[in-house]
Amino acid sequence: FQPDAVFYTNGKFDSNSGYFRLYSWTTITNSLSNTFDTGIVAFDNVQIGILWATDPL
Repeated sequence: FQPDAVFYTNGKFDSNSGYFRLYSWTTITNSLSNTFDTGIVAFDNVQIGILWATDPL
């Protein structure tokens, strides 16, 4: 991605311990078969990327 890329996520992360820990999120699905879903969307003038993860029950 280019230096002016924009990133969005539905999660809130804590990095105080030296690594990222997910501590809350706003789900984007109405699925009853997942514990949570979270991810990141990134884009710039050339490309777009999406990484999304779910935790099945």
